[in-house]
Amino acid sequence: MLGMKKRTPAGHAAVGIILTAALLFAGGCGTNTQNQTAGSTVSEQTSELTSEQASEQGSGKMAKYVPTKADEVQNPVLYLDGDPVSQEEYAMLAQQYKNQIMMKYSTDQVNQPDFWTTEIDGETPADALAAIVQDKLQEYYAIKHLAVVEQVTDDYTYADLTDKMEQENTSRGDDSNNDTTYGLNNFDMSTYYSYWYSNLQTQLTNALTADSVKASDADCKKYYSEHLTDFTYTDDVQILYAEITQQNTDQVVEAEAKGKELAEAMQKATNEDDLQNITYADVQALELNSLDTQEGMSGVYRNRWEIAKGLSAGEVYGPYEDNGKICVMKCIEKEADGQIAYENVKDQIARYLQVQQVDQMIQDEKNGMQVTAGTISVQDAIVQAFN
Repeated sequence: MLGMKKRTPAGHAAVGIILTAALLFAGGCGTNTQNQTAGSTVSEQTSELTSEQASEQGSGKMAKYVPTKADEVQNPVLYLDGDPVSQEEYAMLAQQYKNQIMMKYSTDQVNQPDFWTTEIDGETPADALAAIVQDKLQEYYAIKHLAVVEQVTDDYTYADLTDKMEQENTSRGDDSNNDTTYGLNNFDMSTYYSYWYSNLQTQLTNALTADSVKASDADCKKYYSEHLTDFTYTDDVQILYAEITQQNTDQVVEAEAKGKELAEAMQKATNEDDLQNITYADVQALELNSLDTQEGMSGVYRNRWEIAKGLSAGEVYGPYEDNGKICVMKCIEKEADGQIAYENVKDQIARYLQVQQVDQMIQDEKNGMQVTAGTISVQDAIVQAFN
């Protein structure tokens, strides 16, 4: 027996859609690239906490990252706040982004043996690629350094990530592992690298928002009032909606007959309680509007929204067949325009503002990062990566 489901308010789901879209288009890590050439040695980069860093810890400020595994990286290309970037890591990212540079030049130019080191229009392709790679490295290492300070992860090197990838691939390919595996069965390093940092940023965000990064009610109300149009909808429709599953040919005739019976019952119903004796259908009270059509990620319920927004209050539609089911709906109430109430969205707004704060922390960490040269030049690292 399928029981009744509680009414799903449009406001909660709608704001999730709005704020998710806003997050996708919000400014992330920028492209402010620093180029400094002081050739610091590995030993000089691995000092203990300075008095200033210790003071920051004592004052409640987030402590500054101090590398603990720098001596494990030989012949680095760069140091990012003292954290060495190995030639292997640099080459991996150079391979990943080289097409962004090559597409700007002709085939004849790209095919020249000294393409990467030849100055074209005042810049070598290697220098252009180095700027992209450094920007990406600063973005990733900003996440890493904050995560280490916040104790989301232990410090690690690129070689450690390579080992983690191999362990992950072994686990995913192990036939004796009864756990369900989602996504790729086997990572390459470029894919695993992106996967790692995406997950690490999520874990860092969750840790900071649970601990120190908060959004006040005043901030949330300010955001709501300044973005009221984002919470304004049209065609808000409250409906009773029911589905009858028809799994085989014998059930089709019965389902169609039950659909007619259900439509008659809906004529008299004003809420879901009036249909509590309907045991052969999945009945829901839903609120749909232009901000939240509740059609599903795949659009499986798009037709339901198209029908619902055209109904008048009290009107019953169906039975009709959709997605292999017999469906009936009734419009209980309809409103042309309105806003989602602040109380219904304040938690989602608070989360959004918290995430924005964490993103800004990452941006600040990136922009303030000290970049120094390693023992291998970036130009040599790029040339060797493509030989």
